[in-house]
Amino acid sequence: MSNFTFEKESHIYKLDGIVLPSITQILQAEGFTDLSKIPPRVLEASRLFGSASHRACELLDKGSLDFSTLSEHLLPIIVGWKAFKLDNKIFKFLAIEQPMYSKVWKFAGTPDRVYQVNKTQADLYEIKTTSGLYPSNGLQLAGQEILVEENYKLKVRNRWVVQLDDTGIPKVTPYKDKSDRMVFLSAVNTNRWKEKYLK
Repeated sequence: MSNFTFEKESHIYKLDGIVLPSITQILQAEGFTDLSKIPPRVLEASRLFGSASHRACELLDKGSLDFSTLSEHLLPIIVGWKAFKLDNKIFKFLAIEQPMYSKVWKFAGTPDRVYQVNKTQADLYEIKTTSGLYPSNGLQLAGQEILVEENYKLKVRNRWVVQLDDTGIPKVTPYKDKSDRMVFLSAVNTNRWKEKYLK
């Protein structure tokens, strides 16, 4: 049996001791996301707030969130996430921040939320606390779609980004471009070729 591990602090996925590229790393390496123009201090602050927001939403969904520990900045995030779930009648997720890998394509990732719609279908939700959205979000979700379909044997029906901010009102954006999957797999193959021949 394969030994799959995820080191959360370093964000490193390993399969039988071999490092697997993550969805984020693949998209950055192939130029689909570029954070170089964002000042490091701003980038780090955004990362820390995003991590705290994700953790708070995760604890809420698992029923172990202590509201007394939340900062005033995180409260609207939780209000927005609760409103989103209520609006969509979502009471239980199939997977919450569950690391997984593709045996076929040899990459890994952690979808934010997988919601099982019925016996054969699932919806994917990516939580964002940034003000802007990017076309690469569709590629990120396409990578997650591949992971979910391979690991859970479910067909992904919809891919969504849920934006949470200080208004407490969630903004939900669908990603429907069917070419996202093909483009993402092209990035996987290109990244693998570069690692093999150019490193």
